Amino acid sequence: MRNPQSFYSSYITLLLRADTIARYQQSLGIPANIAGLESASELAARLLVSIAEWAKNIPFFSEFTLPDQSILLRSCWSELFILNAAQHCSPFHMAQPLTISALTPPANTDLLAVNTNGSMAFDSAENLRLFEEQVEKLKNLHIDSAEFCCLKAIILFNPGA
Repeated sequence: MRNPQSFYSSYITLLLRADTIARYQQSLGIPANIAGLESASELAARLLVSIAEWAKNIPFFSEFTLPDQSILLRSCWSELFILNAAQHCSPFHMAQPLTISALTPPANTDLLAVNTNGSMAFDSAENLRLFEEQVEKLKNLHIDSAEFCCLKAIILFNPGA
């Protein structure tokens, strides 16, 4: 019988390799002079594409049909996005260009917007504040690359959890 510890170690190595491939393919290194919302949009797009690239390169994901792969990614993209941001974006990247104060005056950050269908939703400034809080909390945990990769795999393969 195969040693379970060896299996897990090799699986984690494959997850790390997939992460390295995704980062290389997407060139997540943002220039030091990042500024404005256009750069934030570009960063978000790169993070999302790197999630898909990472998933394509991890064990077992490619064995699913394309519709099943899509379902898995759609069900947990936001959690993977936050993990990727915490893993790959330095605190500098999350600074001024993405702060709420750069978008709206402080008095407007607590407002709720009414969607066209009549439901209530947080405005973009509130969503941004919540996003920044989650990323900061994850960064404060000092999670290493292997742990990030394992967390992402757990989230991807347990979308209903």
